Amino acid sequence: MSHGHPIPDQILRALRLRPKGMTITDIAKQIGATRNSVSKHLEILHIGGKVDVNIIGNAKLYSLAQRIPISDFLCFTKNLILVLDSAHQITQVNDQFLDHFQINRDDLIEMHILDAGIPIISTQETLDIIEATKTERVVNEFSLVENQEEFFYTMEVIRTRFEYGGGGRHHSA
Repeated sequence: MSHGHPIPDQILRALRLRPKGMTITDIAKQIGATRNSVSKHLEILHIGGKVDVNIIGNAKLYSLAQRIPISDFLCFTKNLILVLDSAHQITQVNDQFLDHFQINRDDLIEMHILDAGIPIISTQETLDIIEATKTERVVNEFSLVENQEEFFYTMEVIRTRFEYGGGGRHHSA
């Protein structure tokens, strides 16, 4: 039992040592906290995408999340990524996207895609492609002429579902 560390850190440390998972009771015993306290912290860790939960019979088995949170993933790719919610408002954008189009993050977040004024993306044609994406993934190719130079892009629209149940779409150019 380690004193002085916040309970969420103690929970994550305990789960790291038991990759097959632990019940709330196991975790509570391991870190010397009440089941109620562990349960509340696990719920927050689960919502935040840090732990996974499997229901086996009537027991819940918690383990470290195997997924990378999307905000971490966005910085690992060279692709230009824009994340929209189901109302087509921009919720996240990666640095590569901002650098490429010379745009500030604050000017994009919560903007509707058509109002964002982004070349090749803030068009009705792009919105139609997004709207028509009923499957997991659609790839479209197009070009853009900037300063007498032609650039070719591949736009990939990927439907996603977030942990808390909200829908979203990633656009990768």
